[in-house]
Order: sequence, then structure tokens, then C-alpha cells
Amino acid sequence: MLIVSVLLNLLGFALAKQATVPAILFSYKLSPGIIGYREEIDAVESLSLERFSVISKELLGQCNSDAYVFINQPGLRKQDFSTYKKEFISLQRYIYSASTALDFESVQLPSNDTFNQLINYVNGECKIDKFISVEGNKTNGFEEYIDTAKRVIRIDYPILPEHPELRRKAISDFDKFLRTVLAQVPSPAQTIVYTAIEPGNLVVDDSTPIFPEIFRDSSMMQEIEKNDHDLRAPRNFNPPRPKFAKAEAPYLSVFDSQFIAENYDLLKLIFTSLFGFLLLQFVIPRKETIKTRARPSSKPDKSPAELKQDKRLANSAGSTHNEDKPGKLEH
Repeated sequence: MLIVSVLLNLLGFALAKQATVPAILFSYKLSPGIIGYREEIDAVESLSLERFSVISKELLGQCNSDAYVFINQPGLRKQDFSTYKKEFISLQRYIYSASTALDFESVQLPSNDTFNQLINYVNGECKIDKFISVEGNKTNGFEEYIDTAKRVIRIDYPILPEHPELRRKAISDFDKFLRTVLAQVPSPAQTIVYTAIEPGNLVVDDSTPIFPEIFRDSSMMQEIEKNDHDLRAPRNFNPPRPKFAKAEAPYLSVFDSQFIAENYDLLKLIFTSLFGFLLLQFVIPRKETIKTRARPSSKPDKSPAELKQDKRLANSAGSTHNEDKPGKLEH
């Protein structure tokens, strides 16, 4: 009987569901006041759902992000972050680059209503009217950005399998999917809520904290803006050095008296050159045309004396020609 009782207790423990889940909150931009909740979180064994909602709303209410991402990973356990640490590579990188981050090892199990309340809260506080819902195993469900408007994105992953190797592969695939989705957001300014709203099977959890090398780092224990390179701070530029002095008047006229006085010689040269050019183009060619038209088309008539002399020379030449011809032969 004792053995049967032990087996039943073990079976009941294996079939029991989680009453609490881990959670992670982080923001790319510094959110003042959030790190002050670290002492309260570490002081309790399990944080109530009410307090988790209060802290989440204070982070979301900063309205310092361009995308607010709510991630539901059903069946998530705290020991997954240590057992499958290498599979959470993208998640770790995003947390490490954040200026504000909190980890919750044990939070009273949230519900779907909890997520909806947080989503409605950030929509109202930050004036967001665009919402994207994505199934964590279908990349085609993500609506591509066509503008820079702020958005709320909800990702619902399938429940994690219990088999160790299948669980490892699922976590790795979901982590890659998260990187694919966040990489399509045009701004790195993002606030993330990562937890589970559906419980997994209850197991004996270990005492290893969630990513201790990240959350226990000194930079995460202080309010330090890590990402100040893209803040709207005044930039230092060299003083302008124009090549030419700026004109005092926006419109300059050639009839302006001051302009004529300052550029009299130049204007005189321009008008003189223009007058000379027009003279060469129109006056001189016209004179040559008139001379060409007045020129006779044939030689001028000879005087009467010259005509009489020419006739005499012609007669003389004719008589000389007749004398040179041979006479008729006499019979």
C-alpha cells in the first residue's frame, strides 16, 4: 500500500500544473523608477498578479518606445532559462542591450485577461491605435510596416513540449522567430513583456536565477541610459563658411542706383561690347549687300570714237585676209 501511495503522489505531482510562472520586463530606453522595484521582487517568494500588473503598467506608461511587444510562451518554467540557455540567444541579446530590465522568477499565473488589460492600458496611455497579433510559429502572420506609427504586437507561441530534446528545439525555433519579428520593427525602441498565460506541468525547479550574468550585472542595477547615441541631443557642426557673401537684399535689380554706382565701369563695358556686336552684325553686312546689288551685270558701252576705231581695224584686217587668198588659174 505504501508503494502505491508513493506512486500516486508522484503521478499527481507530475500531472499538477504550475501555479506560478517566470516573467521578464525590459525596455530599450531608460525608464526611470522601474529599477526601484528590484528590492520588492527579490524580497518575496512569489509576486502577486496585482503587483506584477502595477509594475508592468508603470513600465508601459513611460511611453518611450515605438513598439510594445507582449509575448506569451505557454508552459514556460524558470529552469528553462538555465537548461536551454544557448537556445535563448536572441532573447538574451535584446535584454542585454536594454537600459531597463527586470526578471520575475515567480509570478502568480497571468491570464489572457491580464494581457488584454495591459494592452488596453498602453493603447490609451500612449495613444496607439495599431495592433498586430502573431502566432509564434507562423512568420507570414506579421504585418509589414509601411509607416512609422507606434504599434502593439502580441505573439502567442504554441505550448512547449515536455520531451527535453523537443523542448530544446521548440525554444530555439521560437527564439529565432522572435528575432525575425523584432528585426522588422523599424525602430530599436521597444518594450517587451515576456511570460506565460498558460501553465505547464509542475516540476521541481532549481535555484538558478534567470540569466544572472545579465540581470545581476552592475549596469542593470542602476539607472543608466545605454542607448543615448540616438537621443535628440544638439549636434555640434562647424560654423558655416559661405564662399560668397550673402546679398543684403533678396532681390537685386540692374536699375538699382547703388548697383549702377558700384558697377558703372562693368556695365559700360557690357553695353559698349553689345553695341559693337550689333553694329558688326547688322550695319556692315548691309552696306556690302547694297554695293553688290548696284554692280552692273555687263561691261559698260564704248564711246563713239572707240567704236569707229574698232570698225576701222576690222576692215583693215578683212582686206589683208583677202589679199592673202590665191587667185584663179588662167587657161
